[in-house]
Amino acid sequence: MQKIIRTLSFATIAILVVVGLLLVQSARKYSRYKAGSPSQPLVWELPSAGHDMPPEWNDGSSRFRAGDYAGAARIFADACVRYPAEVLFLQGAAEAFSGAGQADSALIYLQRSEAQSGFPASLSGIRRKILLEGGFALAGGNEALQALELSRKLLQESPDDSDGLLLEGYAESRLGHATAAEDILGKVLEAHPHQVQGYSPLIQLCLQRGDATAARHWLELLEKTDPQASGIDALREMIQSGNAASGTVAAQSPRLRVSCPSGCPPGAEQKVLDEAEQAWTYLKGELGIEPTKAVGILLAPPGTTGRPGLPEWAGALFDGQVRVSQDKIENGLQPILRHELAHAFLAEASQGRVPLWYTEGMAQRMEGHTLESLSDAAHMEWLDSLPRRSSFTDLDEGRARVAYRYSLRLATELWMLNGGGAMRSYLSGLAGGKADSAAFRDAFGNDYAALSARIRAGL
Repeated sequence: MQKIIRTLSFATIAILVVVGLLLVQSARKYSRYKAGSPSQPLVWELPSAGHDMPPEWNDGSSRFRAGDYAGAARIFADACVRYPAEVLFLQGAAEAFSGAGQADSALIYLQRSEAQSGFPASLSGIRRKILLEGGFALAGGNEALQALELSRKLLQESPDDSDGLLLEGYAESRLGHATAAEDILGKVLEAHPHQVQGYSPLIQLCLQRGDATAARHWLELLEKTDPQASGIDALREMIQSGNAASGTVAAQSPRLRVSCPSGCPPGAEQKVLDEAEQAWTYLKGELGIEPTKAVGILLAPPGTTGRPGLPEWAGALFDGQVRVSQDKIENGLQPILRHELAHAFLAEASQGRVPLWYTEGMAQRMEGHTLESLSDAAHMEWLDSLPRRSSFTDLDEGRARVAYRYSLRLATELWMLNGGGAMRSYLSGLAGGKADSAAFRDAFGNDYAALSARIRAGL
């Protein structure tokens, strides 16, 4: 059984970590400005006390100015209890918790301040700063999902906030949602080309799916916008390395590009292209959707997928582009391509937000797998947590096999009960920004937990 690994490559992870550090370091710079108006800085200092304040105000302010945000937050939070009518302590606590990287606590105190003071205009700037600063800090760590939630809170209030969109795109990239991240960052830079922090992750995403032409487009826009931008030389080298890694496109159509960087037998690329065109046509007819961007197919050396670090049981791969070992070209290529390309179809239709279990289940269905016995899974409660998984590579081969078979069972059940229209509705809901639970319920009428419990009870 061909396995598709949706986690990012080690090289991509390393790149995104570097980019993340740069973005986190720039978070304060981002949040100093109003959307679209880089010349209008927001006030970063604590609110000015226009009247005599209790001594805790000076104590907390001194800690804040010294950079001890956590200490200032503790003082202000205690003062909020002792002086509940003094709104400045609430605002000070919000600022201090934000500086300490505790966005959730900062928002709680800000909301209390808004309720008590009638939401003066000055607080909207503080709220924006907290959301951005907290979001970039969370995304730079291991809490990109929370960062995405903060970006969407900001965008609900200001849909065109370019910094909020940049945070959204960055968080999506950290979650491995390459299609969504590339779409968001591309739109940000088209409308706001001076958001130079967005170019590096966007160029990486283009290279990840094997599209060096798109990567060069964004580099050229950066060179035109800010020829002295930090890291621009590294991006040039990156694109050159990406070209070498991707290889020259040897066969292509409007829908597909096939390359073989390590050298393939004569005619291999064209054979793969012809097979991939057949797989594409089949999937379009079955699923009723298709990608709008050309999908790259990279032919890796025999016995590999061209990406190090995968477990031994892993076979083929889709990580923004399809990767197929050369030794698959002459034997059983059509099912592999249907499986791999199904991931591309579902990823674009959902803007990269389709959960792992669903895309794996549908890909196996499109490949032609039939349901296998799952009696051993009846008491495996860990299967109920599949929606929270972004990879199966941390499982041993036995558990991974069960996870794939169970994903197929789930996806088949939904398909048989609801049909392709419900699937497309589900993917559309995800693409529109709905939470997975809400999109699932709207499309299929219940939730994953109920579906999983019913299937396991019947095993």
